[in-house]
Amino acid sequence: MQNRQIRLLPQYKHCQTCSGLLYSPSFINDTYYYYCSRCQQQTRWTQNTRISKSKISYPVFEEIILCYVNKKSLVDTLQHLEDHFSGNVFNKNTICHYFDLFDEIALNYYEMKQNTTIFSGEIEIDESYLFKIKKTKAFRRRYGPSSCWLFGILHRETRDFLIIPVLRRDEKTLTPLILKHVAIGSTIFSDSFSTYVNNRSDPKESKLEPYGYYHQWVNHQIEFVAADFPHMHTNTIERLWGKIKTDFRKKNIKKINLYHIARFYFNCTLNRNQQLDILMKEIRQNH
Repeated sequence: MQNRQIRLLPQYKHCQTCSGLLYSPSFINDTYYYYCSRCQQQTRWTQNTRISKSKISYPVFEEIILCYVNKKSLVDTLQHLEDHFSGNVFNKNTICHYFDLFDEIALNYYEMKQNTTIFSGEIEIDESYLFKIKKTKAFRRRYGPSSCWLFGILHRETRDFLIIPVLRRDEKTLTPLILKHVAIGSTIFSDSFSTYVNNRSDPKESKLEPYGYYHQWVNHQIEFVAADFPHMHTNTIERLWGKIKTDFRKKNIKKINLYHIARFYFNCTLNRNQQLDILMKEIRQNH
């Protein structure tokens, strides 16, 4: 509890009366207060933060944010709170409120990385059909989740990646993303999808090499790893697709949106302490 307290609580607060700096909060009535000896006033730790109007107790808030960084779903978090605070009744909408706040912060981080990330070196690219529509003969009946394409770029050495939802996976959509996020001179590994390779020429020709990339590809209709060149594959990014699909199944996500992708990226690219630092830094801001 003590280690978490140091990380989650502000190091100091300004007195709400005299604006003096306050240190060493005291735990009173399930939350933390900073005491001003000059004014003899107590300042709640949430004062002038994004959750200043919240009445949630500190221990409950702590468990909710830890569940978020530990990749738990809303249902799992609700069950965790009921098990952890026996005898208390929790509202799912309350947890959803805080998860929405955390998702907004995760989305800002995800968009910042999308705008600033450029990979160089050995890069794998691929696309994945995240959800498939189940076939049905029912008239005008939407049976099953809607589909969503994800385009992925992964750095082989560091395992850093970007995942970007796209409506189409044609050259006009994917080539600009490659040029934006992959430095010229890098080596790109892909399958022989027609967006990357001209399959009508004999021999086949890369559509990426004219831009200044070294491009190697594998025809997945024949093999997934080149028999004579075992470094030619897209297995690393294929494992990423398996990871995201498993994560979404555990959270029972059946209709994708950008917040889901942002949270997955936030959870996977940052360790727990880094996630907590970013979340609490934003929460402490008075918006």
